[in-house]
Amino acid sequence: MTGQFFRPSYTAPLSAPSGTVQVPVSALPGAGIYGVGVQSGPGGRSSTNYSTFAFTRVGPAVATQPAVPLLSYQGSTPSHFVDVPYHGSFQLGYDVRSVDGATGAIVEVSAAGPTNFNNYNPFNNPNGSKRDQIATDFGSVAFVALPGTHGTATLNSGSLGMYPAMTHVVRVLATRGGAVIGEASGVSAASMDGVQPADGGSVVNGYGISSQGTGGFLTSDQITASGQLLGSVQTFGPTNAITSTVVSSSTALYGTLLGGCPGMFHGDVGLYDESSSSGDAFKVLSAGHQAGTWTPPVQSDEIACPAANQTTDGTAVFAGKDASTYRVFTSNIGQNTFGPSRSLAPALSAMSFPIAGGVAQNTKTGDALVVFADVANLGGPPSIVSVHLSDGSLRTIPGVTTFFAEGLAVDESTNTAISGSLNTDFGVYDLGSGAGIDVAPGGGPYMHPAADSVHSRLAIEEIGGPDYLGQTSNNNALSSILIVDPQGHIVSRIERFNFYNVFRLDLGAYVQLDPSTRTGYAIGPLGAELEPFAY
Repeated sequence: MTGQFFRPSYTAPLSAPSGTVQVPVSALPGAGIYGVGVQSGPGGRSSTNYSTFAFTRVGPAVATQPAVPLLSYQGSTPSHFVDVPYHGSFQLGYDVRSVDGATGAIVEVSAAGPTNFNNYNPFNNPNGSKRDQIATDFGSVAFVALPGTHGTATLNSGSLGMYPAMTHVVRVLATRGGAVIGEASGVSAASMDGVQPADGGSVVNGYGISSQGTGGFLTSDQITASGQLLGSVQTFGPTNAITSTVVSSSTALYGTLLGGCPGMFHGDVGLYDESSSSGDAFKVLSAGHQAGTWTPPVQSDEIACPAANQTTDGTAVFAGKDASTYRVFTSNIGQNTFGPSRSLAPALSAMSFPIAGGVAQNTKTGDALVVFADVANLGGPPSIVSVHLSDGSLRTIPGVTTFFAEGLAVDESTNTAISGSLNTDFGVYDLGSGAGIDVAPGGGPYMHPAADSVHSRLAIEEIGGPDYLGQTSNNNALSSILIVDPQGHIVSRIERFNFYNVFRLDLGAYVQLDPSTRTGYAIGPLGAELEPFAY
C-alpha cells in the first residue's frame, strides 16, 4: 500500500541471506501498487529497513481504468476541482463504459486532506479494485452506487460525510452486478467550505462566535496577486454563509485584539482592531454593524487582550507590557466604560521573565485569571494568577505542565480551568482547591482551549494525536480537538483538522464554542477559513 508508512499486506520470514520468495497474489487486498522490501524482524515502523522498496503493480482481471470524473457546481464548467458551500451539492460527471462488461458505477470519496503529512490525495490504494478501507489508516468517507454506466449525478457534500474546510479526492469504479471490476479511475478534488471569507483572505487574525446560535464575524487579510493590501471584516449567519462585509480597506489590516483574542462578547457585541499606518483603532460591532469605538486605558506600547465572556457586560481585560505593569480591568465593551485596574505584579515577583499564555474569566466567582510561564525557567511549571475583580486580591495556582502555557479557559459551572502546553500534556485545574491534573493523552502539543459552561465541557486542540507518529501510525492522521470533562477525562477526540503550517498567538481564541447548538469553530488549513464542527 502507498502512504508515508508502508503496511505489510503479506510477510514471509527469511531464513537465509539470499533466495526467492513466492508472493501469492491471492493474499493481497486487490489491485494496486505494492512495495516489496526487506526488514529486520519483527517488522513494522520500528524495524530496520535492509533494502529500499521495489514497486510492483498488481492489475485486475479487467485492467482498464474509467475516465477521471469531472466536477461542477451550479452550472460551472466541469473540471477536476470544485469548491462548494457548507453542505452544498455538486455535480459529478462519470463514464465507465470503457471498462469491458461494466453495467454500473460507484463513486468513492477519500479521507480528508491535507493530512498531518501534508498529503492531499489520501487514497491508500491508488489504481485499486476495492474500497479504500483498512484498519490502520483513515479510509474513504463515502462509497456510493451511481445510476447506470455514465451520466451526471448530484451529490451533497454533507451527506457524503465531507469535512468542512478540508479537501477530498473523488474517483469512480466500474461495476458488474454490483461488484467492482477493473481498477479505480484517477481522481478529481472537491472541497466543502466551512466559513470562507468572500474576498478569499486569511482568517487567522481572529474571529468571534455568538453563544446564542446567531453566527458571528471574521476578519480577513491578504496581499492580492497584484501586491495590493486587502483587509475586511465580514459577518456570517447560522448556516455559515457570509451575510455582509462590514468594512473593507486597501490601507488597513483587521483582526481581533493582538490578532487572535476573543472577538464576541455579551449581547453579541463584537470587537476588532483596525491597524493602519496611523495606528490601531478598536471598533465595536453591534447587530453586525459598526457601533463606535473602544478606547481602553492602555498605552500604545502595551498589549490588551479580553477574556472570553458572553455572560455579563463586565469583561475582564488583561493589559500591560511587563511584570511591573501587568494588570486586569473590566470593561463594558459596547458602552466603552471601564472598571478599576487590578495589578498582577505582586503575584509575579518570583518570576524573572513572565510571559502570558492565556486569559480567562469566571463571572460567577468574580475572578479573572491569567496563566504565565517564566521564560527564564521553562523547565518549571507555569502559574495561574487569579485576581478577584471586586477588591484586587490575588491568588496563585501552580501549574502541572512545563514550558510555555498555551491558552486558558474556564468552565464556570464547575469552576474548572484548562490550560495547554507545547509538550505532550495539558492541565485541568479545580480552581476552588487549586489542585491540578496533568493529562497526557498520547499526542501533542495541546493549545487554544475553550469552555462550554452550559454542558460542563472543555475543549482543546491536539496538534498531532497518538496515531500521528505512534508505533502504528495512521498515514492519514489529522489534528484533533479533544472534548474533556472537568475531571480531565477525554470524552471524545474529533480528528478532522490540520493545525500545522500557520502561526497563531499563544493566548489566541482559535477554538470557540456555541453551547446553544453544540457547534464549535476552529481555524482551517493554512488559516484560509473557519472550520465548524459538532461536539
